[in-house]
Amino acid sequence: MRLAKITLAGFKSFADKTDISFDMPVVGVVGPNGCGKSNIVDALKWVLGELSAKSLRGGAMLDMIFNGSATRKPSGMAAVTLTFDNSPDTRGRRTLALDMGTVTVTRQLYRDGSSEYLINNQRARLRDIRELFMDTGVGTDAYSIIEQGKVDVLLQANPAERREIFEEAAGISRFKARKKEALRKLERTENNLNLTRQRLEDMDRRLRSVKVQATRARSYKEHSHRLNALRLTHALAEYHRLTVEVNGIADGLEQAEADRTAFARALADAGKQLSDAQIERQSIQSQQKQLEHDKLTAESKGEQARQRAEFARTTIADLNDQVDRDAGRKNELSQRTAQLDNELKEHVQQANRLLESRDEGERRVESLQQDYVALQHQLNEKRNTLEDEKAGIVALMRRAAQLNNEIQSIGVFKQNLINTRDKLGERSRKVAEELERLLTLRDQANDKRVEVEDLIEAQSVKLSEQQVLASKLDQQLGDLTQRLAAHKEQRSGLNSRRSLLQEMQDTQQGVADAVKAVLARKFADEAQEHAGAVSATFGFVRGLLADMFETDIEHAGLVEAALGEHQQALVINRLSDLIDHDDAIDALAGRVQFLAIDQCRVASLVAAPDAVRALSPVIDLVRYPDWLAPLAWQMLGRTLVVEDLRQARQLRQTLPDGYRFVTRACQLLDEAGRVIAGPTTVQETGGLISRRSELAQLNEQLELLDQSITADQTALSELSDHASHIETVAQELRQGLFDAKTATVELSSRLDALDAQIKHLQREQPVLAAETEQVHHKLRDADEKHREHEQQASLVESDSSARQSAVEELTADLQSLSEQAETTQERLTAARVDLGKLVEQLAGAKQQTRQLEIAKIDVDRQHNLLTDQLDSNRARIDELTVSAWEADGQIAAAGKRVESIDKLLEDIVKAMVDSDAGMSQIELRIQQHREQIEHLDAQSHAIEVNQREVQVRRQGVIDNARQQLEVDLAKVYGQSTQQSDDADWTAIEAEITELNGKLQRLGTVNLDAIDELGELQVQREDLSRQIDDIDQARVQLMQLIRRINDDSRARFEKTFEQIRENFAGQQGMFRRLFGGGRADIVLEPDEDGNVDVLESGIEIIAKPPGKEPRSISLLSGGEKSMTAVALLMSVFQTKPSPFCVLDEVDAALDEANVERFAQVVKSFLGQSHFIVITHQKRTMLLCDILYGITMEERGVSKRVAVKFDQVGVDGQISDGTPGAKPQEAADHAAGEQTQTQLKSPAREQLAAMLDQREPLEAETTG
Repeated sequence: MRLAKITLAGFKSFADKTDISFDMPVVGVVGPNGCGKSNIVDALKWVLGELSAKSLRGGAMLDMIFNGSATRKPSGMAAVTLTFDNSPDTRGRRTLALDMGTVTVTRQLYRDGSSEYLINNQRARLRDIRELFMDTGVGTDAYSIIEQGKVDVLLQANPAERREIFEEAAGISRFKARKKEALRKLERTENNLNLTRQRLEDMDRRLRSVKVQATRARSYKEHSHRLNALRLTHALAEYHRLTVEVNGIADGLEQAEADRTAFARALADAGKQLSDAQIERQSIQSQQKQLEHDKLTAESKGEQARQRAEFARTTIADLNDQVDRDAGRKNELSQRTAQLDNELKEHVQQANRLLESRDEGERRVESLQQDYVALQHQLNEKRNTLEDEKAGIVALMRRAAQLNNEIQSIGVFKQNLINTRDKLGERSRKVAEELERLLTLRDQANDKRVEVEDLIEAQSVKLSEQQVLASKLDQQLGDLTQRLAAHKEQRSGLNSRRSLLQEMQDTQQGVADAVKAVLARKFADEAQEHAGAVSATFGFVRGLLADMFETDIEHAGLVEAALGEHQQALVINRLSDLIDHDDAIDALAGRVQFLAIDQCRVASLVAAPDAVRALSPVIDLVRYPDWLAPLAWQMLGRTLVVEDLRQARQLRQTLPDGYRFVTRACQLLDEAGRVIAGPTTVQETGGLISRRSELAQLNEQLELLDQSITADQTALSELSDHASHIETVAQELRQGLFDAKTATVELSSRLDALDAQIKHLQREQPVLAAETEQVHHKLRDADEKHREHEQQASLVESDSSARQSAVEELTADLQSLSEQAETTQERLTAARVDLGKLVEQLAGAKQQTRQLEIAKIDVDRQHNLLTDQLDSNRARIDELTVSAWEADGQIAAAGKRVESIDKLLEDIVKAMVDSDAGMSQIELRIQQHREQIEHLDAQSHAIEVNQREVQVRRQGVIDNARQQLEVDLAKVYGQSTQQSDDADWTAIEAEITELNGKLQRLGTVNLDAIDELGELQVQREDLSRQIDDIDQARVQLMQLIRRINDDSRARFEKTFEQIRENFAGQQGMFRRLFGGGRADIVLEPDEDGNVDVLESGIEIIAKPPGKEPRSISLLSGGEKSMTAVALLMSVFQTKPSPFCVLDEVDAALDEANVERFAQVVKSFLGQSHFIVITHQKRTMLLCDILYGITMEERGVSKRVAVKFDQVGVDGQISDGTPGAKPQEAADHAAGEQTQTQLKSPAREQLAAMLDQREPLEAETTG
């Protein structure tokens, strides 16, 4: 696999779409500072999934989009595409896990903040991108990209971060990702297993409770179903009776409609006669209108004929005047034609003279042109000779500059050797001081480790305390959760009970049908009266007596026993209201009790004996409106509450007549001595007052329960917040413990490092002596090379002087020829100007001749037109004279037609009068028929009112059935085959009462328990299966983690040893780049001194020749760069990455190190290809191809073709073609392509030179 191309569009400073191909082993990118070279590296990281805007040198991710310039608007999106060649290797395997020869990876970011990733133009996730390049050495943090200014990041990173590079090389990054994912899954699996087991225990407890509730719910549903069936039978019977009554009324209405139809038919016949008369009258009117229209037409024709005659005579006079004018104009045109013929002859003669002068001028210009070409040929030969001499001088100057630079480089090299010698001596003197300092640091590190261990112990104690507190809170949360669930279950039961009672209350359960019918009629009449339809029949009824009393639930049975059958009595204000509506009484469907307030005789206890005042009258147990007081006192004022019937009997014997007694068991002894005992409605179905009292009590209980549930939920939320806070504190303590343990590990590692440094210092002295001797030998070689270069520089200077003299002579000759050429050019220009004037004069003469010819043609055309017009006007005068005679005849005929029409109009007016008299008689008959129809409509309306009353009662039955039974009674009635009129309604009502009692005895019922039981059983089976599946998955994950650890350990150990040998061995990269020295990479042990191959960090030891730095951070910038490059090249040697980006890695290197760096890069060209961003000329020599990045337009980066000698020391790209613009220079260098490839001979020539300042021409291929 190799990176073939990168495409940028709208990314940072690359506003336009830019393609950069990487089809050479080493590709160089050059350009001045700030031109956008490093934006190419940012684009590579960005498309590979970099999410940190700071890492991409931006403040926010939207900074990646081109933000506009002085002349350009901001882009709407940024897009970068990487194109990879994914061809199979010799074994037929592809690097990327896609069976495609070419793979494109794209990232797009839009101005609204949305972004997307694409693989081969198909949408993908960031995870897909990362997994695609995992273990290939390519990635945002992999060793394939070394950014500007971050060459030494690998050295400065902590051991754990440094390990990532080695893992990528070992190919275990994918294994680590899988292991991390497996550990997360294992943790989630174990948590799910514990939670599922806990849920199973909770569900078993809930299942036992729900089974009991479901049994009661089934009984409730069976009784409810039977009760609804009985209610439906009763409702169907009532609906049948009312339907029969509606049908009878409909028959009477049908007869009334038949009578009305007969009168309507007579009315229609009369209307037809009236219509025929109207049609006849309209016909007469039409004849009248037609005659009037004919009269107007005749008058109009006479007027038109008069106007035509007048118009003809006026036109004849005008045409005679026009004929006279046209004859005069025709004579003028004949004279103009003769004049134009004379002028045309003169202009033809002048054009012939100008044509001869033009031919003579062209021959003169041709002669001067030949002289000028000959002089230019001589000038070109002189210039070529001069350029050759100048090129020789430039080559000599470059050679001289090269020799001078080499002399200076040798001087710098000698000075560096002297400095190295001095440093080696200084280093030997400081070894003892360094040993003493390291021993002191080791003692301090030991003390610090003891302090951290004490801190770990204290933090552990605090963490244990927080864990105990968290356990207590968990227990409180569990108790509160159970209590909240119990309250909710209780609320569900009370809601069920309230719904049942409310349904019985709404349907007036226990109220006689006749009473229900009166109340329904009252409400229906009031609704129609409110709508303005009819007056209310039972509007005088105030309501049901039981609905007007309120009492507590514990007294409801006593009050109902005291009222007895009077509970269903209807309350009215005055007895006279009932007597006045005797028609309403006759319409009652059964027996109904009415209680009139004005007929009450108020009972009082004021004058009662002391024994009575000591007892509690029932009137004190109820609440009622003030206007009901007379009736309330009459019904309950002399009813006393006693303990039992024995006490009632004793009191009856001692008290005056008129008192009643009700016992606590709801037994009644009335004023006549009758005893009413037995089960009451409170114990079975619930009486009218009991239901209302129990509903009020249920509403209060539900309100209190809602308050308790709200309080429990608030407390639960507060406890949860407290538990979260405790967990946060515990997490902070755990983090503190982790940090402290980490610090302990770091201190142990530091102590080990200090011990290793002490041992290295003790072995350093013999090595220092050998290196000092080597420096002396290099100094002697440098002096000899310095003398040789000075001699060569002297010879080059003498050759340059001789060539300069020849250039001066050629320059003088060239000046003389240039003056002659200028004189000849001036004469040639004057001749061309004269020729141009003659050409213009000739063209003018020809133009005037054409204009005269056109004018003559126009005059001839006008003469012909006038002749034709004269003939036409004379013919028109004759036609108009005839037309005027014809118009006079038409005027006389129109006058006669008008006189005949006036006589016919008089007859029409008489016929209109006779028609109007006949129509008046027909309209009188129509009025009589309409009055009879209105009388029949009044009768039909009265029948319809009665029909609506019956329909309202029937609709009341339908509405009750819909509310109580949730059925469409009309639909059920239509589907039934027969209706029974002999049903035992007394037995049906008794069974309904019994079923209501059973439902009440069941008490609170959770109807959802049946469905919940089935759901819980299914859920329990699912939980059991889940526990088995989760446990099996946990075992499989543990086995997977063990396999991953074994494979990762073997791979990492093998790779680590290979990289260590490639980096620190005798032929390793470190010694190759530094020319000596020592280096090593070791695994960092833990606090116990053990090394975990899978987790231990990696330490780097680097000691360049002649140095013994105490740490890597003390190395110089160039040494850090070289060390990092050596380590990365070692990784490459072990596992080559498909490509490597080096962004100004050589910035801190001197000339000698740049040369070593280049040689190392060359050794890897068979395994990978490199993208090098640099300002160093020597590094550019390494490149097979150069791309230039410039900003011809401020703020907009552009790729241009560039030659090696166009790049300055600071990266500035200069113009390589004299007198050309920058873009023209690029076109001159690269033709139609955008890249420059240095040929091998040129590269070899440049490699032999050390000049980094003077440009050197190289052959290029476009």
